[in-house]
Amino acid sequence: QAPILFFIPEILDREWNNVFTLAVMYVNTYLLTKGITAITKGLSGRTRPYMYNTSLSAEKRYQLITEESFDVSGSFFSGHTSAAFAAAVWVAKAYEDIYGKSIWSKLIWIASLTTASYAGYCRYRCGEHYPSDVIAGALVGGAIGYAVTLIHKRNINNKYDYHVKPGMIGFSYYF
Repeated sequence: QAPILFFIPEILDREWNNVFTLAVMYVNTYLLTKGITAITKGLSGRTRPYMYNTSLSAEKRYQLITEESFDVSGSFFSGHTSAAFAAAVWVAKAYEDIYGKSIWSKLIWIASLTTASYAGYCRYRCGEHYPSDVIAGALVGGAIGYAVTLIHKRNINNKYDYHVKPGMIGFSYYF
């Protein structure tokens, strides 16, 4: 989804030439989502639903536990869903911020959120996540995608800032 946004100015023949800022915003969105998801998965240790599948033999479940120990206990919350919603909300909000509200911005919101919702549904349907995992992933990812665009808009007083670096996520409020 996100790379399409970089070409929209040329497609619509608009003058908005700060593609680097968009790239940084998208990378920040991705890193924040990935980091928060990994921390939450590590702390929660929730077992995936497919481990309770009675059609799997005890040997197969034991094999899954020993070979994929992190993956088996990484159900909460859905990383795929959080990443999909972070990208979906970021794309739609960034487009709306650049070009304003229009029929196109509404279509982008609808298309991106529908795509992200389908990703979450598929993760639930294939037995990788509980509904609560998908809902939490959608909320966290959507909030991050929205927050990154808001923070980059910067209010007049420049009071808010955040930092994303390897091993560090920080938020600052200046007064």
